[in-house]
Amino acid sequence: MIQLGITARKSADILEIPLSTLYYHSVKAEQDMSLAEMIKDIAFKYTFYGYRRIHLAVNRRGVNANHKKVYRIYKCLSLQRQKPSKNKKRIAVETPLTEPLFCNHVWAVDFLFDSLTDGRYIKIMTVEDLFSRFSLGIEVGFSITAKVVIEVIKECLRLYGIPRIIRTDQGPEFRSLTFEKFIQKHGIRHEFTEKGSPWQNGTLESFNGKLRDECLSRNLFENQMQAKEVIQKHRIFYNTERPHSSLGGKTPSEVFRHGA
Repeated sequence: MIQLGITARKSADILEIPLSTLYYHSVKAEQDMSLAEMIKDIAFKYTFYGYRRIHLAVNRRGVNANHKKVYRIYKCLSLQRQKPSKNKKRIAVETPLTEPLFCNHVWAVDFLFDSLTDGRYIKIMTVEDLFSRFSLGIEVGFSITAKVVIEVIKECLRLYGIPRIIRTDQGPEFRSLTFEKFIQKHGIRHEFTEKGSPWQNGTLESFNGKLRDECLSRNLFENQMQAKEVIQKHRIFYNTERPHSSLGGKTPSEVFRHGA
């Protein structure tokens, strides 16, 4: 009736209801919406929680909610906890790691950490061609999400071509569906190292060790921009000037440029 242009007061008179009824908002409904947002926040943050643990977490946040109400909202939001795949933990160990035989055969991606002079930690992402030891890219930030990982690798693909395999550990950045779809789109096979087995990515670990000994440990960084600039300079030096004993005294750039 109001949409037809009849005033709210006249509509209430015609329907013989109190005017306050038209403007009534259920406090209980608003409380349930607030509780639903809290339940959703907890469920997404702790994906391994069932409704019982979510109920305990809600109570710890100072909301006295009945476990039956939590369960009802939990089901309405379709937040039922998924059972982990029995095969998931075996994915990385059942496939033997590939020996790199040529440039752009196997790329490796890993992280290491350092700190600024004010105590804040920075995260460093390194990408390397395992055959030539060529450092394809380095990213420096306070946080490097799966989205940032994809952007860095996308730039490496644009500059150096597409590898057959990308090798990573089993960190959340590399386990994300977004990352998996990205590499599948480019026809790249994803190869995992075993958990707690950094030596399986020994070549990149060697590069990270040299980066720490020859760059990070020798410099003090006041801010992220300075750290990024110094680390990128070291990357260029490593690729173009530093001879590598495992490459017969050649630099990574020389080997990568000639592909052998």
